[in-house]
Amino acid sequence: MKPVAAILLKAPRPGEIKTRLAAAIGDGPAAEIYRTMVAHQLAQIPDGWVISIHYSPPDAGSEMRTWLEPILAGRAASFVSQVEGDLGRRLTAVVGHELACGVGPVALIGGDCPALSRDYLKRAESLARRKDLVIGPACDGGYVLLILRAFHPDVFRGIEWSTPHVLEQTIQTARALGLEVGLLEPLEDVDDRPSFQRNEHLLRAGRSA
Repeated sequence: MKPVAAILLKAPRPGEIKTRLAAAIGDGPAAEIYRTMVAHQLAQIPDGWVISIHYSPPDAGSEMRTWLEPILAGRAASFVSQVEGDLGRRLTAVVGHELACGVGPVALIGGDCPALSRDYLKRAESLARRKDLVIGPACDGGYVLLILRAFHPDVFRGIEWSTPHVLEQTIQTARALGLEVGLLEPLEDVDDRPSFQRNEHLLRAGRSA
């Protein structure tokens, strides 16, 4: 089975998205950059992968479809509202929902890592055939990609979210559960002006392509 790309996204509302970046460049430009990054990310999803958009806030369903369906250009995608709660609870719900639908491995990603390329995702898919859990580390100590072949909710419990300890704690928890972990090279997500400037060339290249 091909993986399902479970993409966790927020409605691109100025003032409510990419707040650290917005503090440096303004709410409107930050929201527009987020839109560009999400479009770039959707273009990287390999052929054959299922696409499932998990969005917040809960009232943004129509807004998300209006925004993303033209970008998907006819490629099928489901739209699912995220549950309330911390990131661990939301990730648990996403994986549980997708696996209950009978899909293949669940690849959890966001929309703010321009370096998360089609090639990177294909290599992750290949690694997931041999490992229980595949992680694409983030340079800040979190992760930009996580693939699970089966439902292991404990992987998301006891994690200090939004800290530099997320990756380390996730690996420790997974190994304590007896899961084989596969790691790819670290990538940088965009949270502020310096990280955007370091990755802007990838978005320009994507628009040119």
